[in-house]
Amino acid sequence: MNMIKYIIPFVVTIVSTAAIDYVWLGVIMKDFYVKELGKAIVPNIPAAIGAYVAMALLIFVFVLPVAGPSYLRVIGFGALFGLLTYAFYDHTNLAILSTWTTRLAAVDIAWGTILCAAVSVIAYSLLK
Repeated sequence: MNMIKYIIPFVVTIVSTAAIDYVWLGVIMKDFYVKELGKAIVPNIPAAIGAYVAMALLIFVFVLPVAGPSYLRVIGFGALFGLLTYAFYDHTNLAILSTWTTRLAAVDIAWGTILCAAVSVIAYSLLK
C-alpha cells in the first residue's frame, strides 16, 4: 500500500476538521456554549490537535474502508461514526461533569454527527 498518497488527504482532513469545528464552537455557537457552561471556551491547543489527529485517523481506519464507493455511504458511515463518538464523549461528560447539560449534549452530538459526515466526505474526495 502506498502510504504517501494518504499524507496530504490526512493533513487536509485534520485542518478541515479544526477549521470547521472552530467556526462552529468559536463563532456560530459561541454564545450557546458560554450560556450552557457558564464560561467561555478556552481551547487547549495541544489537546485539540491530538483530538483532531485522532479523529482523522479513526475516519481513515474505520469509516473510509467500509464507506465507499458512493458518497451516500460515506455520508452515512461518517455520520454514524460522529453520532457514536460524540455520544460516548457527551454521555461521559454528563456522567462526571455537573456543568454538562442534557441540552448541551444533544446539540453537541448532533454537531458531531454533521461534522464527521462532512469531514468524511472531504477525506473521501481527496482519496478518489
